[in-house]
Amino acid sequence: MGPKKENIPLIKGQEAEDLVKNYLKEQYRPYSVSDLILNLHNKINKATMTKCLDSLVSTNEIVSKTYGKMVYYVYKEEEIDKNLEAEVNTESIKKIKEDVDDLNKCVRTLQTEYDELIKLPTNEEAVLQTKELEKELVVLENKLASIKSEGSTRLSKKEIDKCKDYTKELERIFRQRKKLVRKAETMSLYYSTLLTSQLVQ
Repeated sequence: MGPKKENIPLIKGQEAEDLVKNYLKEQYRPYSVSDLILNLHNKINKATMTKCLDSLVSTNEIVSKTYGKMVYYVYKEEEIDKNLEAEVNTESIKKIKEDVDDLNKCVRTLQTEYDELIKLPTNEEAVLQTKELEKELVVLENKLASIKSEGSTRLSKKEIDKCKDYTKELERIFRQRKKLVRKAETMSLYYSTLLTSQLVQ
């Protein structure tokens, strides 16, 4: 007489359904009823397995495909992934849109500053004009000293002060221009880095 066949306790009900669902989820490949019974080591009989699979199909947790006379079952992992991907993409698009809006605001700000900037003399022009006025100022001051020594008032103090004020104004414009250029370069670098990081993501 051969060895006695070992009796394996059968699983039923919700426990059986959970076992089948988790197995299909972990494997994520199609199986027939007989494949599942065999792979689960006969812990579930055919009637219970069929009932479990029908229940899971009805709740859209798995899908069934018929090929000839065989029916195969597979977990709907792909649909879940697509839903998750859609959600992630929605958040990513929202974040990118916010970054683009920030970049547009920055562009408008820089454009306004640039429009003001080009109204001013260029760096080179400001430097040259300042140097020329400084030379002229030296000449005028020397002339003033000479006139004063001769006791004459042919050149008024007002004219000298006007020249000095103009020189100071050019120097102020030059400093302002350098400040605006540095600010524009800093903002451009920041938003360029931000945009690059978003594209990499």
